[in-house]
Amino acid sequence: MKFSERFGYKKVREVFQLNSMDDPLRNGLWNCIRKFVEPNDNFIEMFWVLHLKQTADTCPSHGVNVLGDYLGHDLKRAVRNPYFSSEWHEIYDILELTCAFLKRLNQEQQFQENCNYIMKTEMSAYRFVNGTITPITDGEEVKTIETATNKSKPSVRKHLHRSLELLSDRQNPDYRNSIKESISAVESKVQLLLNDEKGTLGNLLNKLDGLHPSQKEAFKKIYGYTSDKGGIRHALLDEDKIDFDDAKYMLVVCSAFVNYLTGKIQ
Repeated sequence: MKFSERFGYKKVREVFQLNSMDDPLRNGLWNCIRKFVEPNDNFIEMFWVLHLKQTADTCPSHGVNVLGDYLGHDLKRAVRNPYFSSEWHEIYDILELTCAFLKRLNQEQQFQENCNYIMKTEMSAYRFVNGTITPITDGEEVKTIETATNKSKPSVRKHLHRSLELLSDRQNPDYRNSIKESISAVESKVQLLLNDEKGTLGNLLNKLDGLHPSQKEAFKKIYGYTSDKGGIRHALLDEDKIDFDDAKYMLVVCSAFVNYLTGKIQ
C-alpha cells in the first residue's frame, strides 16, 4: 500500500474503489472481456447496438477485401475505445451486458469468476452475483472506517490503518492479521478510556461503565474468536477459511464500536 493510503491521505472510499475505478482495475476487467469475446462479431455488434445505441450498419469494421468479402467487425474501434472512455459506473454496465451475452455460450460462470478475481485483487467495492454487479462495500461502511481512523487517538488509528493496509494489499493481502489489527484497535480504545495500557480487552470490558451487558458480551465473544487457542492471534485457524469478507466485516464492526465508544464515553 502506498504512503498516501497507509497514513490516511488517500480516502478509504478510494482504497475500496466505491465511486471510482483506477487503471489497474479498468485494465484487468478489459482483459476479462477481451479474453471471452474476441473475435466474436455477434458480441461486437450487440455492444454497438444495445450499449452504444448505434445503428448496426454503422458498426466499425475492417472493411472488405478485393472480392468484396466482409472481413469482420473491429473490436478496437467498436468496443475498446468506447470502453476506455466510459465512466467507472458504465464499465459495470458493460460487464453485465457481456455476462448476459456469454450466458448464451454457457461461459457466464467462468467470466464472472474471472471478473470477481480482478475486482477482489484491485479492491473494487463490487462483485458479480448471479450475473448482476452487486456492492459488497457501501458508503456507510466506508464512512464508518473513515470516521474511526480520522477521529481516534494515534494508538487506535495506528491499528485501524494497519488493518486497512493488510486488507487492501493488492500483492499479498493478509486477512488474518488484518482481523487482529481491527480488534487491537478496540482494545487500544478501551485501554485509553480506562487508562490501563496492559489490560486485555476481555478483562477491561468488565470494568467499562456505560455499556449494556449484552454489548460487552458480544465483543467479548468477538475478542475470544481472535484470541483463544483456535483463534486468529495464535495462527491455528485455517488461513484458507479467512477471506476478504471476514477481514472487511471485522474492520467495519470494530470501527463502528470505536466510534460508538467515542460518542458514548469519549
